[in-house]
Amino acid sequence: MKKADFTKPFAVKLGNEPLEVDVFNAITGLKYEEAELKNIPYQLSSKLTVRFIHLDDLMVNKMLTGRTKDKADVEELHKINIHSKDKGIIAALKKLFSNK
Repeated sequence: MKKADFTKPFAVKLGNEPLEVDVFNAITGLKYEEAELKNIPYQLSSKLTVRFIHLDDLMVNKMLTGRTKDKADVEELHKINIHSKDKGIIAALKKLFSNK
């Protein structure tokens, strides 16, 4: 990839369900500098730390897209967040990556 490839918004899907991950270089309603302050690091291995968007930022993004599926996702994310001791997303990620 060239540096110029990152000047325009793009999305890439990595992996396969249930471990499919969407990678974006820009999203609706959030600037990188803001997201970076609240990202959630997860030590995937001794050599790799993966950073995830904060749940609040993800929900804002999904609400602003206007897509029906994203609105439904927000409802589910809200339920997970309310009913989890450690705010849902972290627990879900730990469970997901520990079942390899």
